[in-house]
Amino acid sequence: MVIGAGRLDLYLTDHDDRPMVANGHTGKALLLIAGKKANVTLRPAGGNRLSGSAPVSAGQHIIAIVTIEGGGKRLSARFTSTGD
Repeated sequence: MVIGAGRLDLYLTDHDDRPMVANGHTGKALLLIAGKKANVTLRPAGGNRLSGSAPVSAGQHIIAIVTIEGGGKRLSARFTSTGD
């Protein structure tokens, strides 16, 4: 997960850390930023990247619960940004 100004990017890789094609996958992220919740829809953005507009900026402490669907499967993961 990469957080940039107004955007959240998630890069898909397999268990061997090889890039997976993002087409055919969708995702949602529930963000907790400074005690406030935000929902982000993630869509394919080329290569192995899912991306969505988010009320975030680099350096913020963020907790994200991400759910990805594709290929008939669903995966959830939790990420924490330290804000460094």
